[in-house]
Amino acid sequence: MQLPLKSVYGDNWVLHKNNARGIAKQAFVVTHGSHDDSSFTTVPAPAALYFYVMHGHIMYNIEINQLLNFQNRIRFGRRIVVCAPKDPISILGKGGLCWDYELSPWKPQDMEEYIQLWHKRRNSHTADLLRLNCNGPSSTLNSLFAILTEHGFEYEDLYLCFCRSVHTFLPNIWQKRQDAKNIEEVYTNKYPAF
Repeated sequence: MQLPLKSVYGDNWVLHKNNARGIAKQAFVVTHGSHDDSSFTTVPAPAALYFYVMHGHIMYNIEINQLLNFQNRIRFGRRIVVCAPKDPISILGKGGLCWDYELSPWKPQDMEEYIQLWHKRRNSHTADLLRLNCNGPSSTLNSLFAILTEHGFEYEDLYLCFCRSVHTFLPNIWQKRQDAKNIEEVYTNKYPAF
């Protein structure tokens, strides 16, 4: 399977283009994410940011899988569960103020899986995929905005596929999630994780 055009920007950002002949107006941003509640950034025009978990919360791998795979049928071992569509929790428009999340790369094997999922569904969407180099340094949301502006990318929609966990809240969040019997109960809302 031949993957779409890949370009590297700065020391750490990698762009996989959905269509080498056209300019996408949407992009998935697939990284790890966290925050220490100390800094903000401004959404650059013309972008809107789509968040899929609340600030302070963790995003499961399976939720990223669902977003990239454009499916509502999620496999848990041998069982398949039909979930509600993965809609954004919030949308922040251009000029909006948001937390400047710390972003770090996925392990190579995990990132490869996400790239393959996105690539398999490329005919179902027109979105590019932005990620951090698996062997490169961490970054921030503000740094991503600066790279996009510097290179003339004007995405109208950025789908943020990363955790929004806050360092000081993390132990409490993990405890709540550990009270559930398994990830399926949390993800299908059979158990109130938060």
